[in-house]
Amino acid sequence: MATPEQQIKSNIKKYGVHIIHVLEEDEDPNFSYTIGLYETYQKPEIIIIGLKQDLHQVLLNNIAYDYKEGREFENGKMEDDILDGYQCLLLNVDKKYYEEYLGIAMDYYTGKDFPVMQIIWPTPGNQYPFDKKAPSGFKKWQPILGKLE
Repeated sequence: MATPEQQIKSNIKKYGVHIIHVLEEDEDPNFSYTIGLYETYQKPEIIIIGLKQDLHQVLLNNIAYDYKEGREFENGKMEDDILDGYQCLLLNVDKKYYEEYLGIAMDYYTGKDFPVMQIIWPTPGNQYPFDKKAPSGFKKWQPILGKLE
C-alpha cells in the first residue's frame, strides 16, 4: 500500500495534480487545494474554500485541465467559466496563510516557495465575501486569503 507521499507523487506523475481535501469539524469550512500544478505546469496551485468536496474536486480538476491547455489566470480578475452561472475571482494567496491551509503542499515543496491562487465564489445572489452587504456567515464560510486591490 502506498504512503500518502507516494500517492501524491504518483497522482502528479499520472495526472499533473493531486488534490487535498480538508474536512473541518465544528463550524470551520471545508477546503481543498492542489499540489503539483506548479511543478507540472509552472502555474499557481489553487485553493477553494466552503463548497462541497465533490464540487471542489471537479473545479480543481477543470483548472488542472485548463493549465494543461495553456490557460493563464490573472490575480484579481473575474472569470466566468469556473463555476457555471457565476463569476469567480482569482486572488493570490498571501504566504502568511500557507501554514494554516497548505501544510501538505509546504511539505511537498519543502517550504513556501510556490504560488497559490484562491477561487472566490459568490452567493446565489452574486454577493462576495468582501461585499459590504454579504451575509456575515458567508464571510466566515469563505475567508479571503489574499489582498484585494
